[in-house]
Amino acid sequence: MRRYSIPNNEAVAKVLPKSRNDRRTLSIMGVYLALIVIFVVMVLFFQHRRQREIENNWQSATATIEDVRPVAVSQVNGQFGGAMLYQVEVLAHYDAGGSEQRRWIRIEHMPGASPDKSQIARWKGKQFVVRWKASQPDQIIPELN
Repeated sequence: MRRYSIPNNEAVAKVLPKSRNDRRTLSIMGVYLALIVIFVVMVLFFQHRRQREIENNWQSATATIEDVRPVAVSQVNGQFGGAMLYQVEVLAHYDAGGSEQRRWIRIEHMPGASPDKSQIARWKGKQFVVRWKASQPDQIIPELN
């Protein structure tokens, strides 16, 4: 197999932008790319910081799912019958500061179709972590895996 090569200075001339307009376009694209990277890094940093603050300062307990129920949230395209959107609530049993708690907790995820019986059966008996602020014990954050 024959290999063709060109001198280094010709290769560099082919790769680099030829006109001032090309250089300007490349620099603008570089600035936009840098802004996108900075934005993504900031979002990830603040999410990580919030998660660490919750883990370090909030109370937590291990809860067991006893029952699962879908809760209707809204109807999409109601003009022609449409479809119902549901969120899932679980009946959780956990120990909070020496007292046993049983309450319905809404799972944080996008609304969707009603879960079928096999999905509900998989969730029953599963354990997960619940967290809450000491000053606001009614606002519970579930952490399902």
